[in-house]
Amino acid sequence: VLPQARRLQAEAWVQLRGARPGLAWRLSRQARLAVSRALGRTNVSPRGPEVQSMIATTAELIDRLFEDAAGREQDRAMRRLNRAERILEDARAALREGKLRRALGSARTASALTLDVAESLEQGQEE
Repeated sequence: VLPQARRLQAEAWVQLRGARPGLAWRLSRQARLAVSRALGRTNVSPRGPEVQSMIATTAELIDRLFEDAAGREQDRAMRRLNRAERILEDARAALREGKLRRALGSARTASALTLDVAESLEQGQEE
């Protein structure tokens, strides 16, 4: 399951770099669901490097979307991305404290919000 999730996530990044954030969001969501199912079956605790990677990936996407939203004067998108940044900072703080489950949960929340903004921007729904 995890190799499949990695392939889906890699393809999501390809699509995001190709200016197709909606498709990237769908692929990333499929990857997260696959990982969630796998973790649910094995009851594995999150590891620091995986949580750091998710935080870094989400931060990179937020930065890209800020540029896009600012260029289009999308106030709602900017507010939602600011919220995602605050949640991501909570994830960083939890990671520094060694609270990996909390860090992962916050990173997932920030990621989901960010990917939702990406899809909305692609579809022209943000204002």
